[in-house]
Order: sequence, then structure tokens, then C-alpha cells
Amino acid sequence: MLEGIELSEIDTRLIENEAVIAPFTSE
Repeated sequence: MLEGIELSEIDTRLIENEAVIAPFTSE
């Protein structure tokens, strides 16, 4: 299983990706 730190990094990246993609998909 992934370590807590790795999960945190992945979770942060997913949030950042959503923040970038959201403006485009919201149309």
C-alpha cells in the first residue's frame, strides 16, 4: 500500500488537476 505521504501528494495533485480542468469542463 502507499504511504501516507505518497497519498497526500497524490491527493494534492488530483485537487490541483481538478482546479485546472474545472474551468474548461464547467462550460
